[in-house]
Amino acid sequence: MKKFFTLLFVPFVLSLPTTSHAFENNVKVNLGLPRMTSFEYERNLNNVLPNLSAFINYGTGELDLSSEKTKINGLGVGARYKIPFLGYIGLGYASLNVDYSYVQTIASGSISAGSSVDVSGTMSGFLIEYGKSFHLGPVILGGSLGYIMGSPSVSGKVGNTKVNSKDINAGLATIDGIPQFGFYVGFAF
Repeated sequence: MKKFFTLLFVPFVLSLPTTSHAFENNVKVNLGLPRMTSFEYERNLNNVLPNLSAFINYGTGELDLSSEKTKINGLGVGARYKIPFLGYIGLGYASLNVDYSYVQTIASGSISAGSSVDVSGTMSGFLIEYGKSFHLGPVILGGSLGYIMGSPSVSGKVGNTKVNSKDINAGLATIDGIPQFGFYVGFAF
């Protein structure tokens, strides 16, 4: 009988979240894409709704997006709802600034073939994410997957001459939405 209770009790205790402390603030460093490095502050809102938290993050990075080296930096804000044993679901808004250059291969509107086009703009939209955190006392480890839904708003120049944004046909200007993922480490206080 004693073994039965031990076999029943031990897995139950191990499955409980280790966040039994009343930490309300989290600070995290995230490594991922599209922002290679981001910093985040998260505040638990248990007084509003149990398992609810709000977050704000800022990050920057450089990656190849549609074969163009793209510099990205930006801000994300939103709320997360923790589902016991499964992780969390997050909803929010992200706004990313982008800069890249490309060489036009085929003439498009006012851009002639062989021209070097400098592009800057933003990618803003609704953010949805799923993640899982593990707490070891005040230390937080975890990861998340998400998607930023939105269409880019870009402007371009060839030399000092502005070009019509509809003529830009490479890099971020050609995609709608950006997937994101990352791994993070943090500290709760």
